[in-house]
Amino acid sequence: TPKKYVGLEKEENFHKKSLIKFSKFENFEALNETHETISKDQKYDWVVASGVFCFKSQSIDEIQIAITNVWNLASRGMAINFLSDYTTGMKKENFRHIDPVTMIEFFRKNISPRITMRHDYLDNDFTIYAYKENN
Repeated sequence: TPKKYVGLEKEENFHKKSLIKFSKFENFEALNETHETISKDQKYDWVVASGVFCFKSQSIDEIQIAITNVWNLASRGMAINFLSDYTTGMKKENFRHIDPVTMIEFFRKNISPRITMRHDYLDNDFTIYAYKENN
């Protein structure tokens, strides 16, 4: 079976740009929705959230609620990246840097004990991969 990519983009301008740029691919769909508005009945093998949780306007509680909602959409697992508190570079004022240990603890207690964390590809980024128990 052909694989399908479904992207969620709540920012209207980015959504329109995605449609223009990627609509030529038959297995691509961009939805102007968020983890809050997408149908909870829909399941996706993997959910990837990149650059979604980097703004200070989001509280840690809001981020954790969003992660839990996204987890419920995944049938196999998810990958989410964050800006790291452990960066050796400058932290930008309007961006949220998160302690990787805090996120690991949250994932292990609330999402899945089956996780991998990578903090080796950029100084200021880390990604947590969480896997469903049945995979």
